[in-house]
Amino acid sequence: MGLVHHTVKEFLTQKEEAELFIDSSKANEEIFTRCLAVLRESGVRIRIKSQGCAGFLRYACLSWSTHLSRVESLGRQPLRDLSSFFQSHAILAWIDAIGICGNLRALTQASKHLTGLLERQRTRDAEQNPITLPLMKMAIIASWAIELIRIVGKLGHHIVRHSSAVHSLIPAFCPSLSIMAKQCAPKGPSAMSITGITNPGWDDSSAKFTVGSGTHPTEIACLDGHFAILTSEDVVNPWIFIMSRRFGHEYFIIAVKSNQDGDKVATCGSQTIKVWCVATAGVLHKLPNPLNLRAMEICFSKHSTRVLICCDDSSIRS
Repeated sequence: MGLVHHTVKEFLTQKEEAELFIDSSKANEEIFTRCLAVLRESGVRIRIKSQGCAGFLRYACLSWSTHLSRVESLGRQPLRDLSSFFQSHAILAWIDAIGICGNLRALTQASKHLTGLLERQRTRDAEQNPITLPLMKMAIIASWAIELIRIVGKLGHHIVRHSSAVHSLIPAFCPSLSIMAKQCAPKGPSAMSITGITNPGWDDSSAKFTVGSGTHPTEIACLDGHFAILTSEDVVNPWIFIMSRRFGHEYFIIAVKSNQDGDKVATCGSQTIKVWCVATAGVLHKLPNPLNLRAMEICFSKHSTRVLICCDDSSIRS
């Protein structure tokens, strides 16, 4: 069922005195409650594993926080249900489903919408008594609002590739003081434990890259979806969250630049200039340096139709 025209929505939601008036905030609260009820069902993990994430379950996974953000003031029972959701292993089934859908943006959106909810509730509680939800439960929701961002930044790639790992492996790799580790990590003598995690809490580092022993990075270029790292071995390594390609130029590399779209990389060597395709690591163009000149810097034109080089005679060539 859908509306014939957007003006119908305006008619139904903007005039309180109208006979067919729909309270937008209450309607979104009702949809949010239905979505959360589906995610809290006892067999949801088995359902996701056997049937995948489809139909209303998929909608609930991706959209519950959007409806939450459109609720002016959440009632006590929906707040309790939300708190219970984040204190149960249903949170893991939800993240598992997000990984299956391949839409990590739903996690970052949920973080944003939860933060907004907490701000609205604090304002309401300051104006009205009693407090709508015990402070400890509010703190749990606040902790998860932060945790979701950290999980996406640190472990999002693994969640998309192996979503079921969130039930056992992902919590074990989280810092010991994180709410994910404290609440969801397997316990007991047979549970897996990870050594070498020196920081008990999350830090501000989103990712760390290694370029191998005996070498060091000399330049970093930021592409659209990659980081391109030039090493002292005159090799360019483009990374997503794993090293995706390896470009070997043959000669000493002076400079490396990417185009605006992030799908091409130009390397400026001591004897040649090469333009690479990031997706395939193939050489698109190979040009010799100008005769008796040495290219010192390189860049792409606006639409990536030309490569501009700055030579050691202070000239710019294309």
